[in-house]
Amino acid sequence: VPKEVWHDLAAEAAKVIHRGEPDEASLALLRAFAAEGVRRKWAPLDASSPLGCVVSALSLQWRRATACDGELEAVEHEPLPISPSVEVELRQLFHELGVSLEVPALS
Repeated sequence: VPKEVWHDLAAEAAKVIHRGEPDEASLALLRAFAAEGVRRKWAPLDASSPLGCVVSALSLQWRRATACDGELEAVEHEPLPISPSVEVELRQLFHELGVSLEVPALS
């Protein structure tokens, strides 16, 4: 698959991730790009690489889903919780990629 196609696929994957929650679908997308990233030597922290684009999108959704912003909002306005199985796999995959999922503390 040509490099340009992977960039287009990554842009579409990022759109899917931005519209949803960290779930099985976003985990599957990350797995696919991580596997190809190993073959093509894509840097997971380089947002201009296809893997970096997907990592960036999923990191943002992770932080959104796990942040404690201190705001008291109605439950329907909060992100859905991440399922325990997806959380374990995402943490493991991000660790393997060398990407931190820690949410910075509010000051």
